Amino acid sequence: MRHHQANRRSFLKAAGVSLTLPWLESVSTLTAAPAKQAAAQAPIRFVTTFFPLGVNTHQWGASGSGEDLKLGPTLEPLEEIKYKVNVLQDMSHLHLSKVRGHAGKVAAFLTGEPGGRDHNRSGISFDQQIAARIGGQTEFRSLVMGIAPARNGRAFYDSSISWRGPDKPLSKEIDPAMTFAALFSDKSWLKRDKSVLDFVLGQAKDLEKRISAQDSQTLAEYFEGIRELELRIERLEREKNAWQRQQAAPPAISRRFHADDPSGAGETADFALYQPENFREHTRLMLDLIVLALRMDKTRVLTFMFDSYGPKYMDFSFLPGVTGQWHALSHHKETPISLHQYHLINRWHISQYAYLLQKMDEVQEADRTLLDNSMVMIGSDMWDGNRHTCTQYPLLLAGGGGGRIKTGRSIDFQGGSMSRLFLSIAETMGAPLDGFQEATESYGSTLAG
Repeated sequence: MRHHQANRRSFLKAAGVSLTLPWLESVSTLTAAPAKQAAAQAPIRFVTTFFPLGVNTHQWGASGSGEDLKLGPTLEPLEEIKYKVNVLQDMSHLHLSKVRGHAGKVAAFLTGEPGGRDHNRSGISFDQQIAARIGGQTEFRSLVMGIAPARNGRAFYDSSISWRGPDKPLSKEIDPAMTFAALFSDKSWLKRDKSVLDFVLGQAKDLEKRISAQDSQTLAEYFEGIRELELRIERLEREKNAWQRQQAAPPAISRRFHADDPSGAGETADFALYQPENFREHTRLMLDLIVLALRMDKTRVLTFMFDSYGPKYMDFSFLPGVTGQWHALSHHKETPISLHQYHLINRWHISQYAYLLQKMDEVQEADRTLLDNSMVMIGSDMWDGNRHTCTQYPLLLAGGGGGRIKTGRSIDFQGGSMSRLFLSIAETMGAPLDGFQEATESYGSTLAG
């Protein structure tokens, strides 16, 4: 087995299964000369998570910093991890404030360009601009994941935030089993009753003899987590297959991984998506797979959509107190009962974001955590779903960017530019851009504190 220093591409491989090792300090420096050992550091990652339809603005927000950081009701699920989160207030794509309705807003979230039915175009999204610069360092240039299937035709502009070009949306992988198989380069995983770990067990035991006791413990925990994921995915697959056998016309499920061509995307119901009891587990599985993909260094640029804009949305009836349809609730007309249910759905999305952050913060990488070495953003395509306004975004940015970002703050940008934020993230990723939309300067000093 070959050992690499800074790029963490050390792996175990057998019988078509490729298992990339997590960050192990003794492997990273095993063959590095003393002068190069300082360079053996974990990479910086950028993750975007997205939900449509805006927020109950009365319940969103925060104030203060450090020990005095106070979170609004919607953000309360972040309480335990808030010291690693920044609440970015009053920031938007400046020239999109007059874009009406839903059309174009989803596609514009990472592009700054309106897309959709009114425009029939978009731009190159920020994640793909970064991926074009650093994507060659990992197996996947970027990963595009989600929960809801994409929609066909022009409606695809409502289904994607990642764009490689004005007419090149990147379709999402929504199937946990297929995502897992792709991460291990193991296309046969779904067809056999055997763990991916079985193929590399011998190599793993040999490796344990050559690494530190702390790294051995890390490796054991890593393998245990992989096996747990396998078992959960297998259980969901069994439930899905049983459900499909009961249907006269089983739904189509995306089987493409980070494909460029949206032509095969289906609009019909997905088992996990429209069955609330499975939707929650589906979501958690995808979030756990995000952590695994980053930990394996399969990619350093990843986007994840909780849902798309469209005629069908997640069924949130599993949340106590939610009886209405999500889109209808976003058009609350300041009605207290609708506003409260809208808030509960927003809070659920933030609780999932908090779960992702906490899982990342549990992964140790030398003297930092995976979260410390990442930037994890969450936001929506509009501010108030009732008015369809995007004069500002509900926006959070977590993680320390490898020690370059001061966290635990509520920052009021007073009409700030999302494009300038993107330039800041690009700098932190080591892939600076000359400009993005109207912006040529970053918020680097503001984020550094």
